[in-house]
Amino acid sequence: MKEFQGNIFLIDYDNWRKKPLEQPRDAIVVPAVEAGILHKSADLLRVVERPESQRKEIDHVDAVFGRLLHEYFSGDLSKMLKRIPFFGEKETEILVLQKAIAEAALDITLPAGVLRISPNISPHRQQALYQRLHSVAETSHEAAKALIPKHPSDREAYQSYSEVLEICHKVIEGRPDDSRLHRFLALIALFWMRGKPLPQIIQNQLRRSTDPDRRRVIRHTLELVEKRVRYQCVRLFSCYGAILAEVLQNVGLPDTAKSLPSIPLFLELGASDKTTLSLMSYNLSRATATRLTPHAPSRDLNPEQALEWLHRAPVENYRLPALLLEEIYEVRGDKPVEKPNNDAL
Repeated sequence: MKEFQGNIFLIDYDNWRKKPLEQPRDAIVVPAVEAGILHKSADLLRVVERPESQRKEIDHVDAVFGRLLHEYFSGDLSKMLKRIPFFGEKETEILVLQKAIAEAALDITLPAGVLRISPNISPHRQQALYQRLHSVAETSHEAAKALIPKHPSDREAYQSYSEVLEICHKVIEGRPDDSRLHRFLALIALFWMRGKPLPQIIQNQLRRSTDPDRRRVIRHTLELVEKRVRYQCVRLFSCYGAILAEVLQNVGLPDTAKSLPSIPLFLELGASDKTTLSLMSYNLSRATATRLTPHAPSRDLNPEQALEWLHRAPVENYRLPALLLEEIYEVRGDKPVEKPNNDAL
């Protein structure tokens, strides 16, 4: 129920059955494209040829498809494929794949630069998301602007994120229509972006869970934040934002496209107040920055203003834990202010 930081100690290492520190550190690295073509050729060809199949994503295979399509658009696909080991033995399969890539490219209208923003999401799925959003945006400028995710501080942020994740879950991940995962993730993501402490999020989950094993609930919540929110939600919002920007540009709203909120950044850092982000830019932890922000004169301080305030802030009076104070002193480059010894007065 606490947030920890510090050193890791290996206890009774001599008694461990496996000795990971004594194993070789070097590893053979096989390029993803090579591994996908040589070992996942059937999955790769299926992903390239059948974009309409309702399946959950296979991230590494989708990433290979995206890379091959990028090379095709650049005119370097043949050259790239010929560099793959065992090309001669796999030449027939590779030629079939090359033809499938060329045919798939006919259905992809998104610029290569947009596709590369989400390299581990199938180009077919990204194109489908573009068509879904464009069909709404072309009806009116008001409808187009309604697709923009709200800032976490907005009262309608939860509903906005729920709708965005629902679209992404259906179009990109192929989840069924009756799935309600988007609503749950929208709530946790909103808590996280608003700077809620991790112990508080865990406590909320403990209250609502029927699982009697508290440790399991805690581990599940940590995994939820790290894998679902800070990875999957980040990649979905990043893809959604890039494609929405392209849609807004194409329907005559270029200025609006430049003003989309940085939801992926907020999700990654677990903060959305400008002051909190400014403090974190000086390598303060999320825990420290979120505890400091309520004491700042404004939640809209830029990095220079935030640092200026931090240098004169009476942080010793904020009842912060010692570790957080140490972070602040290190950023300020000064020594802690010693409180007077009342016994000596």
